[in-house]
Amino acid sequence: MHRVPNLHFVLQCGWLTLSAYSDIQIREVMAERDRLREENARLFDEMELAWGIIANAGGNGDWSKESKEWQDAAQRWRGRYFVLAEARQR
Repeated sequence: MHRVPNLHFVLQCGWLTLSAYSDIQIREVMAERDRLREENARLFDEMELAWGIIANAGGNGDWSKESKEWQDAAQRWRGRYFVLAEARQR
């Protein structure tokens, strides 16, 4: 099977129009899109699990009992997690 160029990139650059793609190529791009969506959902599920573990540190969620380094890392994770969670809602 030949490699299909990234459709978004192709359209963004104006190299081709959708009509220039064959039905087979369009189906391949759509199948790749679906695969990437499934992978994204799986990765986000794992990220939610990790956030649940971090948020409930020590069994009660009291971060003040953790080291300063741990608290800093947890705050960075929390910030990134909520940015991605919000973006996923769009």
